[in-house]
Amino acid sequence: YGRCTNNTCTEVTINNSSTYITGNAGDTVSESSASVITNAYNTTKGQLASTTGNIYGVYDTSGGAYDYVMGNMSSANGSYTYYASNGGSNYTYTGNEKYVNTYSYGTTNNNQTAYNRSRLGDATGESKSWYSDVTYFVHSSSSWFDRGGSYSSAASAGPFYFANNSGNTSNSHSARAALFAVASN
Repeated sequence: YGRCTNNTCTEVTINNSSTYITGNAGDTVSESSASVITNAYNTTKGQLASTTGNIYGVYDTSGGAYDYVMGNMSSANGSYTYYASNGGSNYTYTGNEKYVNTYSYGTTNNNQTAYNRSRLGDATGESKSWYSDVTYFVHSSSSWFDRGGSYSSAASAGPFYFANNSGNTSNSHSARAALFAVASN
C-alpha cells in the first residue's frame, strides 16, 4: 500500500514540476504546479518523490507528466485491434499482442461494471482509489490507459492513479516502462 516502513505507509510525493524535470518534489505530498525545482531528487524532501523514499527509488510515479502504458480496450467485436477512440481508424497490430494488455470492451468508466473489466495484478481493481488517486477505466470514448497523473493533478495524482485517454500525442504525456520476470518451464 505505497511506501511502507515499520508498519507505517506513506504516499509518494508528487513531482510538481510544470517543466517536467524528473526527480522534483513538492513541499507536500500533493502540492501542484511549480515552475522551478523546489526539492531536487538528491535532497531529503526530493527523495520523498521516490518509491523507496531514498535516492535509489523510482521517481515520477506521482505527477510529472501523464504516463502512457500499453493498456488498451478491445474493439467491440473482441478482435486484437487497437480501439481508435479518437474517431480515426483502428490500428491493427500483428505479432505484438504480448506487449499490450487488452481489456474487454465497455462504455462506462467509473462504476463497478467498468472495474469488473480489470485484470488481477494491474492495479486497476485491487488498488482502486488508494490515497484518493484518480481511477477512470478505459471505455468506448477513451480506450488507452495513462498512469500517475500530472504535475497539476495535486491530491489525485499518485502511483495508483489510472485514467482513460484517447491515445493522441500530447506534450503533457510520456511513457512508463515496466520490467517483469517471466518464469520458464
